Amino acid sequence: MTISLTMYYIILEKKLHNHLGKDFPKPEGTEI
Repeated sequence: MTISLTMYYIILEKKLHNHLGKDFPKPEGTEI
């Protein structure tokens, strides 16, 4: 379960990073 959750955050983070094209504040507890 934790693996799928981690994958979700990684994909979401990549999509947000590509969309914004700049650094953005990460939600708490998602430091990888």
